[in-house]
Amino acid sequence: MRLVALIAVLLVAGDGRAQAAEYFYVRAATPAHWRVLKIHGSFAENVKRSVRESPNRGDFLVEWSAFASDPQRYLAPLVIKDDYPAAGMARGLVAILEKYPMREFGVTWTGGIATKAEDFAHAERLFQLFQADPTGYERAKVSGDRGRDPLHPANQVGPVVAGAWWKCGWWNGDAERPLQTTEHRRRLEAFGLDRFSPKPPDREFSRDDLLKKFGRAARVTSKKAPANPRDPGDHSQLIITTWEYPGFTITTAAEEHNPDQLWTHSGEAFQAQAPLGHGVRVGQSIDEWARRLGRPECPQPGVRGDKPNVFSYDLGAHQMKLEIDYSGVVTRVTWELGSMH
Repeated sequence: MRLVALIAVLLVAGDGRAQAAEYFYVRAATPAHWRVLKIHGSFAENVKRSVRESPNRGDFLVEWSAFASDPQRYLAPLVIKDDYPAAGMARGLVAILEKYPMREFGVTWTGGIATKAEDFAHAERLFQLFQADPTGYERAKVSGDRGRDPLHPANQVGPVVAGAWWKCGWWNGDAERPLQTTEHRRRLEAFGLDRFSPKPPDREFSRDDLLKKFGRAARVTSKKAPANPRDPGDHSQLIITTWEYPGFTITTAAEEHNPDQLWTHSGEAFQAQAPLGHGVRVGQSIDEWARRLGRPECPQPGVRGDKPNVFSYDLGAHQMKLEIDYSGVVTRVTWELGSMH
C-alpha cells in the first residue's frame, strides 16, 4: 500500500513535463517478493527522498538506461532461489516495464514475475512452504510445468506485453466484459444442444439413443441420489449414470421408477480427441475459443495460484466452463444444466 500511496503523491507532485532521464525503482516489500516499476525522471527526487526515509533495507533507484542495458545485474540479488534460470526473466521484465511505466510489478523470491494480487499471494504461500519444509517445497513446486505455474516468466511476459484479455488484469480494462456477436451466441447455443446429448438438453432420450450417437462407453457407473435434496419429506431417487468415453464423459439422470428415460445433466471433455466440433477442442488456446464462441467471463478475483483458472459462458438454463492453464491453453471443458431436470 505504501508504494501505491507514493505513486499517487508522485503523480500529484510531478510537474507533468517529460524529462530525459527515467529510473528503475525497487522496493523491498516482503521476503517473498520485491515491488518494481519504471518511473519518469520528473518524479526522481520524490522517490530518492522516499528511499532515504524508507525503513526497508534494499530499496534503491537506478537510471533506467543502466538497468535496461544489464537488468540481470540488478535483479539477480533479489532472487533467493532461481527456479527459472532459462526463462529470460530479466529481459522480459524490462519489456513489461517499458510497456507499462509507473505501474508496479513484482519479482518473486523464485525469479518469477508477479502482475496482480493473486500472484503476490501465491509467492507468499510458496515462500512459507519453503521456510517450513524445503524438501516438501521441492516436491510440490511446479516451476518445471509451465502450464501450472502462474509465476513462470513465460506465462507473464508475452501475454502482459500484448495486453492479453485472458490474463484479466488491470492493463486491459475491458477484459472482464464478454465480447460476443450474434454468430458467437448461435454457436454457443448449438454447442450446448448437440455436444453431450443425443437430443436437446430439455428432452428425454433412451439408452439406445445415447448408444447410437456416441457408441458404447468404455465404462459406465451409476449411483442413486435424492431427487429433491432440499425437501426432507421427498424420498424419491434419481439414478445418476456416468458414461466414460475416450477424452470425455457424459452424466445422465433418470427417475428411479423409469430408468430408461434419461436426460443429460452434464458433460466434460478433457482430451483433444473429444469430438466437440464448432472448430474448438481441448488443447487449443483460449484465444481460439474466443474467436469461435466469443469471450467467456473471467474468473472471480482471488483465485489461488495453485488452482485452475475457470472461465465461463452463461447460456441461461445451461452453463459451460473452461479451465485454462497459466499459458492460456484450454485443459478441460464442462457443460452443465442449471438444474437436475
